[in-house]
Amino acid sequence: MLLRQIISVIGSSFIFLFVPVAFSQSLECPAIQEDISNVEFSLSTCREINLSDYVMSGPAVWLTISIDLTTKQIESEQPLGLFISGNMSASAYLNGNYIGGKGLASITPENEVAGAFDWVGFVDPSFVHQGANTLTLLISSHRNITSRQGYFNRLYVGEFINTTDEYNKHYALTFVPLGAMLIGLAFLLSRGFKRSSRPLLALVIIAIVQLLIEVSRGIYAYPYYLQDARLFAIALCAFFFGQCLLLVTIRNVSRFRLLLIVSASSLLTLAVQIVTEDYDYKAIVAVQIPAVLWLLWTCAQKLKLIKPSTSSHQNTYALIFLSLLLATFVTKNEFLDSFFYYLIAAIVVALTVVESKRKVTLEKELSNTKHQAEKLKMALALTYEKPADQVIKIKSAGQITLVPMDSIIFCKAAGDYVELVCKDQSVLFSGSLQRLIDELTSGFLKVHRSYIVNAKYITELKRMPSGNGELQLAQGHRVPVSRAMFIKIRETVAE
Repeated sequence: MLLRQIISVIGSSFIFLFVPVAFSQSLECPAIQEDISNVEFSLSTCREINLSDYVMSGPAVWLTISIDLTTKQIESEQPLGLFISGNMSASAYLNGNYIGGKGLASITPENEVAGAFDWVGFVDPSFVHQGANTLTLLISSHRNITSRQGYFNRLYVGEFINTTDEYNKHYALTFVPLGAMLIGLAFLLSRGFKRSSRPLLALVIIAIVQLLIEVSRGIYAYPYYLQDARLFAIALCAFFFGQCLLLVTIRNVSRFRLLLIVSASSLLTLAVQIVTEDYDYKAIVAVQIPAVLWLLWTCAQKLKLIKPSTSSHQNTYALIFLSLLLATFVTKNEFLDSFFYYLIAAIVVALTVVESKRKVTLEKELSNTKHQAEKLKMALALTYEKPADQVIKIKSAGQITLVPMDSIIFCKAAGDYVELVCKDQSVLFSGSLQRLIDELTSGFLKVHRSYIVNAKYITELKRMPSGNGELQLAQGHRVPVSRAMFIKIRETVAE
């Protein structure tokens, strides 16, 4: 049942979005007045147009379009609707009957009321008949933010449905990639803002913002003049996504070489985006160009044309960029609308996994390095030749006792004091164990939070049933070794 519902949602979305425009006998005339009864489409100033690539010749025009309707469409139980998506306001008439307005079109800017980018008007069955019907539109685009004149994104007659609800149905499945991206973002934020993970963090945030801008069409019926701003924001997000993708996937190269590659990608992408007017293509080249440059850079390394850089995830990165290129070429115009965000979500998950593995590897290497450093420190402590004249001063009752460090067997914390157990006596040091460590030479090892031992007096180390250790010292003394320190002390003593 769930699978059937998903297929139904996908099917209805595709039908809604890709209804072909098959109108004929379409004419455009300059709008010099707003009364439909006085419009003359036989004037020399009128021109034939193709609605599939139509762009208004001026800020206000009249259109006449012939629409063929079948008996089945007219007699359907579902009411008919006229669907107009485009960056213009419109007043619509079918066979001379007023249907409604996409805002209020006007020949003057001050009288125009900007309509929503997506609009549907109810078609009264009495307004239409079988065969050829005439759709007449007064359209105006005085409020466009950019210099582009109005154009149609969708224009057709079909079953009446709410456009926002239909786009919501189409975008419903984007919750899957959005959820994957949010999980990736939460995972990265839980790891902290480390320098190495910042490009990936930025990439995930940009992808989420771009997806939210994309689905805004189904959330808010925004005025038509905001469409170009929305498309520009999507193209801009795609640009930064492509550059962040390069930063994430190019590893183990010098900062200069990385800057050179990203700069070349940025300049080339911006140049292509500036010269093209199609916003979908602007967004597509924003990922195509970084993908091509990364693959060329990798091929140059394989051919040893440039110095190769080692990366344990090179194959994963290659698969990511090849998938991007393949998807953009195969799906063409449907890429951004239907495939892009699922692919981006998969990329985000893959890169997050790679980053996690890389971080675990680095942490393991760092832990091993730290462990080796501690072993070396202990080994040096065991072999350290301590001068015989080194002493520690013990102040008590107005007198100072000089205790040779060489005579100290071990030290034990006792409240506000530390007991120094020597070969021939025991004395109290007024201060903390840490303060005593600072005064002792490197021949002493901290084996427990309460004990320090002189390495030269260690005779035996053994593990106790509890998991802790115990040191046998000269003159029969026994000192506990914490579980955390046992392995390090054992390795040091074994050397």
